[in-house]
Amino acid sequence: KPAEARELAGKALARISPAAKPANESRLKAGLYLTLAEIAAMEGGERLGEAKKSLMEARLAQGKAKADPVFDAMAARVQGRILAAEPEKAVEAATAFDSESIQWKQSGRFSERASALERAARQWQLAGKPDLAAERLIQSARIRFGLGQLIPARDLAVQAAELAGKAERPDLAAMARILAPSAP
Repeated sequence: KPAEARELAGKALARISPAAKPANESRLKAGLYLTLAEIAAMEGGERLGEAKKSLMEARLAQGKAKADPVFDAMAARVQGRILAAEPEKAVEAATAFDSESIQWKQSGRFSERASALERAARQWQLAGKPDLAAERLIQSARIRFGLGQLIPARDLAVQAAELAGKAERPDLAAMARILAPSAP
């Protein structure tokens, strides 16, 4: 229910106490603006302008707080979603999702990293770069195997093998087949 979430985040922003410590206030505002940006980006269409504005507000608020790879990962995801709404910006969207995956890795959140790699792979595929898409899917499959998510990992490896074949990259296809021996 995006409308309810937007309303709650807006109310929370309005209720931030002036007595709050500046660092805490900045982090809270950054998180709330980022939430608003994420909701608007997921809704897409006419809401993309709002997503861009909220993302900018989130970054401004975060600029006053200590560096945070989780915030940076979430901001990169929102940026990627905004860019992915425009098919001609698939490379920029893929790059944003790649940046997201790096931030998740730095924060030790590997399930989120795998999801970011999958988003990047979709955008690299849309950009006509099946080799880069296959690389991201292989990385994601390896992470998911490590997390015990065997069926999704196998499915990702099969997709990676198919993309490696389209890219004429037997080296990538071989890596994918290690993860999923029945892959093409």
